[in-house]
Amino acid sequence: MKRFAEILSAIFIPLFAPTYLCIIILLFFHDMTGLRGLPQELIFVLLTFLVTCAPPFLVVYLLFRIGVIKSLSLEHRKDRRIPQAVGCLNYLWITVFLEMRFGSAHIFSVVMLSTTSLVFLI
Repeated sequence: MKRFAEILSAIFIPLFAPTYLCIIILLFFHDMTGLRGLPQELIFVLLTFLVTCAPPFLVVYLLFRIGVIKSLSLEHRKDRRIPQAVGCLNYLWITVFLEMRFGSAHIFSVVMLSTTSLVFLI
């Protein structure tokens, strides 16, 4: 049972929320996206994953390698401060980019704005 909980915890970490939301939007609200065809949709999901997940993962790994944090699982609260700040800044940058590119009424801008707000609150 503990293993099952660990698997669920790994799948549903908040870092994956923008990617999951993009997939849900593409599945249920396709007309609101402006994307045409499966190749564009796959590229968009892949880019969403790369820009929202890769930088925080990379920062955690680099901080671990240079000894700033004690473990990759971020068990200690003190170890989570820098990765959380980097994640917040990354989400903020993406939100500003989407706002400038698509405007505040576009569905992806709204999703990233709400996700960024939640990340800042955590």
